[in-house]
Amino acid sequence: MRSRCHPMTDATAQDPAIHIRPGDRTWAVRLQAAGWVTLALIALVLPFAVILLGDPPRGGAFTQNMAFGLGFGALALVGLQFALTGRLKPLLRPFGADIIPVFHRFLSWGAVALMLGHFGMMYVWHKDDMGVLNPLKADPT
Repeated sequence: MRSRCHPMTDATAQDPAIHIRPGDRTWAVRLQAAGWVTLALIALVLPFAVILLGDPPRGGAFTQNMAFGLGFGALALVGLQFALTGRLKPLLRPFGADIIPVFHRFLSWGAVALMLGHFGMMYVWHKDDMGVLNPLKADPT
């Protein structure tokens, strides 16, 4: 039985693409996804750009600079986690609500790996710069 409000013609029955909203078309969703991925990459690279634009400290060893870079990368990834857990509707649309938590979980493991790499490099090669690890035994000054 056909509806009186929207009679179905042969053209609409033959072409289901007529019923797709313009914002849900394949090219529009892919463009939104590419925009979000680009924005995330910019957010990840921004701390490194700030470091490179500033005056870098002289005399630092490569391992120390690498450890600092890992720390900044971990900081950027942790900051990006807030956008993923916020369930922003514009972010859910191109990727889907089921993919975002999976990506969040993998990204969090990457952030933990960068944090452990940062701590490990500082602990192995630059232990004197770290100070005491136990806060109860730290010098209050």
